[in-house]
Amino acid sequence: MFQYAASKALAAKLATDLKIDTTFYKKNFATEIEHQRRYLLNTYFQLHAPLLTAAESQLLTKYSRHIGYRLYKKTSELLGLPSPFRFYQEKTFAGYEPGIHGVSGRIVYLHGGFQSEKYFMNCADSIREDFTFRSIDPKNASIAEQMQEQESIAIHIRRGDYVQSPYHNTCSVDYYLSAMQRVEATVAKPFYYIFSDDIDWVKEQLNISADHEFITHNNGDDSYKDMYLMSQCRHNIIANSSFSWWGAWLNQYGKKVVIAPEDWLSYHQVSARSIVPDAWLTL
Repeated sequence: MFQYAASKALAAKLATDLKIDTTFYKKNFATEIEHQRRYLLNTYFQLHAPLLTAAESQLLTKYSRHIGYRLYKKTSELLGLPSPFRFYQEKTFAGYEPGIHGVSGRIVYLHGGFQSEKYFMNCADSIREDFTFRSIDPKNASIAEQMQEQESIAIHIRRGDYVQSPYHNTCSVDYYLSAMQRVEATVAKPFYYIFSDDIDWVKEQLNISADHEFITHNNGDDSYKDMYLMSQCRHNIIANSSFSWWGAWLNQYGKKVVIAPEDWLSYHQVSARSIVPDAWLTL
């Protein structure tokens, strides 16, 4: 979602079309990442981004790595000439690089995570429109209506693959308890909706005295509907997870309080301040 949003914003700035390269999903990366994924943005959201063909992807990849292209690119930069093709790779593992806004060319290929709203704030309304959810069933629609009538607070606890991951740390129980105290200092009669990939652990470890409900019915191909429900709550306590980040960002309640963990990634010691919007709180 971050990659799409950053690419959509740059395509709008350059007045060009956007295509998505999905070759990553077609290869076997089982030894490199924790689990396989599928490209599903066109399925889950009200957007239609054409996909790059395999031939187009191979040509652009070969072009970007060719020594002749690299020499041409360097010469063009020294002479101040526009390049017909630009391969832009994010330099840092996570964070915001303002240099992307100066990228130009008839064809631009972006490579990176682009995990900051600053990449796409110039077209935030359009991004939110694109990320309108499809096919929300009556049960989830009913829960969403209930959320909108309460001081509803979404809590997301991400465990699963994070527990053994060398890149991610799981958020502590103390973080969630402190976040709830912070929210309750400004929100009267809170009602918590708890989302997790390990609900049994949460029930054992997290003592919630306020009114609450565990959301357990969205599983498998319906898991994305948890993000929809998070976006329908008035407030959000998120994990160091892009899943709950987007649930909170898509929340359009005008007085929302969003709390995020200060430590986002154990890998490279990435702070949340490079990823979390300025208006959100960190603990």
